[in-house]
Formats: sequence, C-alpha cells, structure tokens
Amino acid sequence: MRHIRFPTGPLMAAQGRTLPAYVQREFEDYLRCGRAEMKDPVKDKLKRFGLFARLGEEMFFPTVGSAVSSYLTTHAVEWDDWEDRRP
Repeated sequence: MRHIRFPTGPLMAAQGRTLPAYVQREFEDYLRCGRAEMKDPVKDKLKRFGLFARLGEEMFFPTVGSAVSSYLTTHAVEWDDWEDRRP
C-alpha cells in the first residue's frame, strides 16, 4: 500500500496557501466526530503529539455502542434499536 502525502495545515500556511473550503469543512466535521474502539498505542501517540487533548477526551469511546448512546443522548434523534426489538 502506498501512502500519498500532501501539504496541509501549517505547511500550506507557510506557503501562503489554504485548503479548499469544502476540504476544510469536511476536516472540521471529522474532528467533531467521536472515535470508538481506538487502541491504546494509537491514543498514546495522539497524546504525545498533543492531539488527544485537542480532539477532546470526551470524544473517545471504548465501544461503538457507547459512542452511539452518547450521540443519541446529545442529539435529538429517533432511534429504533433492532437489538431491543422482540421477536
């Protein structure tokens, strides 16, 4: 697998360039999303680079279920969980 790197953030600012508006909006939306089931080594690297605190500890969830529960508590969304249905 090849990784493609492209200049972002500080590098682009130093070059007098900015991200296209739609990319910036998508990135900001991504930052507001929660993260579920992230492994400790990944979280440790985020902490080392200061990103864990920037993203917000409250945005990390131990399971997908806890992330969904938090989202439903925070947002007014009608939710019919198929696991709660009786046969």
